[in-house]
Amino acid sequence: MSWNWMLFAALFAWPWHAPPPVESGCRFSVSAAPAAPAIQAGSITVPVRILAQADSPAAITALDLRQMVLVVGESGFQSYGTGPILIDVANVSDRPLTRVDVVLQVRVNGGSTGVGGTIRMPIEPGGSGHLDLQIGRGAGTFNSKASAEVVAYIDAVEMSGCRYKPAQAWTLPTGK
Repeated sequence: MSWNWMLFAALFAWPWHAPPPVESGCRFSVSAAPAAPAIQAGSITVPVRILAQADSPAAITALDLRQMVLVVGESGFQSYGTGPILIDVANVSDRPLTRVDVVLQVRVNGGSTGVGGTIRMPIEPGGSGHLDLQIGRGAGTFNSKASAEVVAYIDAVEMSGCRYKPAQAWTLPTGK
Protein backbone atom coordinates (compact mmCIF):
# COMPACT_ATOMS: atom_id res chain seq x y z
CA MET A 1 0.00 0.00 0.00
CA SER A 2 1.39 3.41 -0.93
CA TRP A 3 2.04 6.17 1.58
CA ASN A 4 -0.68 8.32 0.02
CA TRP A 5 -3.32 5.67 0.67
CA MET A 6 -2.07 5.09 4.21
CA LEU A 7 -2.23 8.81 4.95
CA PHE A 8 -5.71 9.00 3.44
CA ALA A 9 -6.89 6.02 5.51
CA ALA A 10 -5.32 7.45 8.68
CA LEU A 11 -7.13 10.75 8.22
CA PHE A 12 -10.51 9.04 8.04
CA ALA A 13 -9.73 6.69 10.89
CA TRP A 14 -8.68 9.56 13.20
CA PRO A 15 -11.41 10.28 15.76
CA TRP A 16 -12.66 13.78 14.86
CA HIS A 17 -14.09 15.77 17.69
CA ALA A 18 -15.72 19.15 17.50
CA PRO A 19 -13.62 21.83 19.18
CA PRO A 20 -14.92 23.10 22.50
CA PRO A 21 -16.95 26.33 22.42
CA VAL A 22 -14.67 29.35 22.28
CA GLU A 23 -16.16 31.09 25.32
CA SER A 24 -18.54 28.67 27.00
CA GLY A 25 -19.01 31.10 29.91
CA CYS A 26 -20.37 33.72 27.51
CA ARG A 27 -23.64 32.02 26.72
CA PHE A 28 -26.53 34.44 27.09
CA SER A 29 -29.73 35.45 25.33
CA VAL A 30 -30.59 39.00 24.36
CA SER A 31 -34.18 40.22 24.52
CA ALA A 32 -35.52 42.89 22.23
CA ALA A 33 -33.77 46.20 22.77
CA PRO A 34 -35.72 48.80 24.73
CA ALA A 35 -37.58 51.56 22.92
CA ALA A 36 -35.52 54.21 21.15
CA PRO A 37 -33.09 55.73 23.63
CA ALA A 38 -33.77 59.21 25.00
CA ILE A 39 -31.09 61.60 23.78
CA GLN A 40 -30.80 65.10 25.20
CA ALA A 41 -28.24 66.88 23.03
CA GLY A 42 -28.43 70.30 24.68
CA SER A 43 -26.54 72.83 22.56
CA ILE A 44 -24.73 70.24 20.43
CA THR A 45 -25.48 70.89 16.75
CA VAL A 46 -23.80 67.86 15.13
CA PRO A 47 -25.57 64.48 14.90
CA VAL A 48 -25.68 62.47 18.13
CA ARG A 49 -26.25 58.73 17.96
CA ILE A 50 -26.04 55.57 19.98
CA LEU A 51 -24.27 52.82 18.04
CA ALA A 52 -26.62 49.93 17.23
CA GLN A 53 -25.31 46.76 18.92
CA ALA A 54 -27.97 44.05 18.61
CA ASP A 55 -25.63 41.40 20.07
CA SER A 56 -24.92 43.36 23.27
CA PRO A 57 -26.26 42.15 26.63
CA ALA A 58 -26.45 45.82 27.67
CA ALA A 59 -28.13 48.74 25.89
CA ILE A 60 -27.84 52.49 26.36
CA THR A 61 -31.35 53.75 27.14
CA ALA A 62 -30.65 57.43 27.86
CA LEU A 63 -27.89 59.89 27.03
CA ASP A 64 -27.85 63.41 28.49
CA LEU A 65 -25.26 65.70 26.89
CA ARG A 66 -26.60 69.01 28.23
CA GLN A 67 -23.37 69.52 30.22
CA MET A 68 -21.16 68.97 27.17
CA VAL A 69 -19.93 71.85 25.05
CA LEU A 70 -18.92 71.05 21.48
CA VAL A 71 -17.79 73.80 19.13
CA VAL A 72 -17.30 72.75 15.50
CA GLY A 73 -15.73 75.20 13.07
CA GLU A 74 -14.50 75.06 9.49
CA SER A 75 -11.13 73.59 10.39
CA GLY A 76 -11.50 71.93 13.78
CA PHE A 77 -13.46 71.28 16.94
CA GLN A 78 -13.21 71.67 20.70
CA SER A 79 -15.18 69.79 23.34
CA TYR A 80 -15.32 70.02 27.10
CA GLY A 81 -17.70 69.40 29.96
CA THR A 82 -19.32 71.82 32.36
CA GLY A 83 -20.72 68.94 34.43
CA PRO A 84 -21.32 65.20 34.16
CA ILE A 85 -22.56 63.41 31.06
CA LEU A 86 -25.40 61.14 32.21
CA ILE A 87 -25.83 57.69 30.65
CA ASP A 88 -28.43 55.06 31.57
CA VAL A 89 -27.83 51.42 30.63
CA ALA A 90 -30.27 48.48 30.71
CA ASN A 91 -29.48 44.77 31.02
CA VAL A 92 -31.24 43.21 28.01
CA SER A 93 -29.83 39.73 28.63
CA ASP A 94 -30.92 36.76 30.70
CA ARG A 95 -27.84 36.94 32.98
CA PRO A 96 -26.76 39.36 35.69
CA LEU A 97 -24.08 41.80 34.51
CA THR A 98 -21.19 42.65 36.83
CA ARG A 99 -19.50 45.35 34.74
CA VAL A 100 -20.46 47.53 31.76
CA ASP A 101 -17.90 49.73 29.95
CA VAL A 102 -19.37 52.66 28.02
CA VAL A 103 -17.59 55.01 25.59
CA LEU A 104 -18.58 58.49 24.38
CA GLN A 105 -16.68 59.82 21.35
CA VAL A 106 -16.55 62.89 19.16
CA ARG A 107 -15.77 61.40 15.73
CA VAL A 108 -14.44 63.35 12.76
CA ASN A 109 -13.45 61.69 9.46
CA GLY A 110 -12.70 58.38 11.18
CA GLY A 111 -10.60 59.93 13.96
CA SER A 112 -11.96 60.56 17.41
CA THR A 113 -11.49 61.87 20.90
CA GLY A 114 -13.55 60.62 23.78
CA VAL A 115 -14.00 59.30 27.26
CA GLY A 116 -15.06 56.02 28.78
CA GLY A 117 -16.58 54.97 32.06
CA THR A 118 -17.57 51.81 33.89
CA ILE A 119 -20.65 50.69 35.78
CA ARG A 120 -19.35 48.25 38.40
CA MET A 121 -22.60 47.63 40.26
CA PRO A 122 -24.45 44.39 39.42
CA ILE A 123 -27.35 44.84 37.01
CA GLU A 124 -29.95 42.06 37.07
CA PRO A 125 -31.79 40.99 33.90
CA GLY A 126 -34.33 43.69 33.07
CA GLY A 127 -32.62 46.10 35.48
CA SER A 128 -30.70 49.27 34.78
CA GLY A 129 -27.58 51.11 35.85
CA HIS A 130 -26.45 54.73 35.73
CA LEU A 131 -23.14 56.33 34.80
CA ASP A 132 -21.96 59.92 35.36
CA LEU A 133 -19.04 60.63 33.01
CA GLN A 134 -16.73 63.52 33.71
CA ILE A 135 -15.19 64.74 30.48
CA GLY A 136 -12.10 66.84 30.00
CA ARG A 137 -11.06 68.86 26.99
CA GLY A 138 -10.72 67.47 23.51
CA ALA A 139 -9.82 69.11 20.24
CA GLY A 140 -8.92 68.25 16.69
CA THR A 141 -8.45 69.67 13.23
CA PHE A 142 -9.99 68.64 9.94
CA ASN A 143 -10.73 69.96 6.49
CA SER A 144 -13.93 71.85 5.72
CA LYS A 145 -15.55 68.73 4.20
CA ALA A 146 -15.36 66.80 7.46
CA SER A 147 -18.42 65.32 9.08
CA ALA A 148 -18.51 65.39 12.87
CA GLU A 149 -20.76 63.37 15.16
CA VAL A 150 -21.06 62.34 18.79
CA VAL A 151 -21.38 58.58 19.32
CA ALA A 152 -22.01 56.52 22.47
CA TYR A 153 -21.62 52.74 22.61
CA ILE A 154 -21.13 49.73 24.88
CA ASP A 155 -17.44 48.79 24.72
CA ALA A 156 -17.47 45.64 26.90
CA VAL A 157 -19.69 43.74 29.32
CA GLU A 158 -18.76 41.30 32.07
CA MET A 159 -20.86 38.57 33.64
CA SER A 160 -19.87 35.52 35.65
CA GLY A 161 -17.15 33.70 33.69
CA CYS A 162 -17.24 36.04 30.68
CA ARG A 163 -15.99 39.36 29.27
CA TYR A 164 -17.92 40.12 26.09
CA LYS A 165 -17.11 42.78 23.45
CA PRO A 166 -20.25 43.68 21.47
CA ALA A 167 -20.00 44.28 17.73
CA GLN A 168 -19.05 47.78 16.66
CA ALA A 169 -20.08 48.14 13.02
CA TRP A 170 -19.35 51.74 12.08
CA THR A 171 -20.92 53.46 9.11
CA LEU A 172 -18.11 55.48 7.57
CA PRO A 173 -18.61 58.82 5.82
CA THR A 174 -18.66 58.56 2.03
CA GLY A 175 -17.74 61.10 -0.60
CA LYS A 176 -15.84 63.32 1.80
